[in-house]
Amino acid sequence: TDLHQRWGTVFHGYCLMGNHYHLEIETPDGALSGPMKSLNHRYASYLNWRLDRRGHLFDGRFKSVIVDADTYLHQVSRYIHLNPVRAGIVSHPADYRWSSYRAFVGLATPPPWLATDLTLARFGHTEPQQRQAYRDFVETADEFVQNPLAHAVHGSVLGSQQFTEAVLGALSADSAEPRIPKSDGVAPSTCLNAICQAVAAEYGVSADVITRKGLCGVEPRQVAIYIGARRCGHRLADVGAYFGGVGRSAVHEVCRRIECRISAEPDLACKIERLVSGTGCSILDD
Repeated sequence: TDLHQRWGTVFHGYCLMGNHYHLEIETPDGALSGPMKSLNHRYASYLNWRLDRRGHLFDGRFKSVIVDADTYLHQVSRYIHLNPVRAGIVSHPADYRWSSYRAFVGLATPPPWLATDLTLARFGHTEPQQRQAYRDFVETADEFVQNPLAHAVHGSVLGSQQFTEAVLGALSADSAEPRIPKSDGVAPSTCLNAICQAVAAEYGVSADVITRKGLCGVEPRQVAIYIGARRCGHRLADVGAYFGGVGRSAVHEVCRRIECRISAEPDLACKIERLVSGTGCSILDD
């Protein structure tokens, strides 16, 4: 919960094993080392206290792979949830308490920091249908499910050819040039006030409906937050401050929900594209 609130980190799945763990993590601001360092340090401190022991708990740095969610998130999710079965600990993934599988199939209530909807969205339109289809996908898999991470290019990127080339190109450029923080080197071309006014006009509501904190379920507010953060490149902290002082994790959650709706609601997708085009949203070098 602390990582979700402090860093905006979103967990799409997890499995805690006897000598390692697997996490599916989304980092809205691209920062992974900070959250992982905090997580490992706090868990090691807790376990040392609980078992009255001293010293290091984890051996070496964590390993990470950048995953194309559109093509591989569901496969990675299945592989992670079948870990206890492959290890011979349980015969059924739902029997294992220390993974997110039970929350995915409706046998347990998901904690507030666990996001199941992005993975489940590809398995149907209603929640019961999604959960059952995902359960069938996991439990009727072949006896040997190949690790999708084995296909990661250079052991670091898993996705389509276009996705992989884009990520590797960005990583290559990043390593060749000094890293410049977004706030110093890049500026969104459209201010949040202009976005707010455009969305208010599109929906026929007042700007107060969009900027006032507490109206979490109001579509115009969610659309404005999404456009500001995802399409115009404003920092999550800046967007949160403008829309009533909400946290980065809340901003990211709104964006994620709108993204899920866009794939299922063509009318909403067209409306957002019209707004983006009308406001001229883009990110420009200073």
